[in-house]
Amino acid sequence: MEQTTNPMSLVEDLAQIALQERTLVFPAFNEETAWNLGSRLRALALERGLSLVIDVRRPAQPLFYTALPGTTPDNAEWVRRKSNVVFRFHRSSYAVGLEMDQKQSSLEARGLP
Repeated sequence: MEQTTNPMSLVEDLAQIALQERTLVFPAFNEETAWNLGSRLRALALERGLSLVIDVRRPAQPLFYTALPGTTPDNAEWVRRKSNVVFRFHRSSYAVGLEMDQKQSSLEARGLP
């Protein structure tokens, strides 16, 4: 697997993500929190004319979902797959992807589809 990221920036990115994962934590998270977060993100996306899907969930429990104009069913599938990575590894999918790059591996190489 070809590495596409400068190794030093990869290490720095992973350190930054780890810091964010430790510090950007809700003091409490429930259905109301999910609704407020999703609604605020949706309003910002609409103001900016963005085409995106917002999916706020707990494992096996969707709490907020919206697909804005310009999205496709593939976007919902992409979000589902990213969520599965987060719930399996308890890390952001971006961090998991960077770690796989760093190890010159992939989820597929670890036996995951």
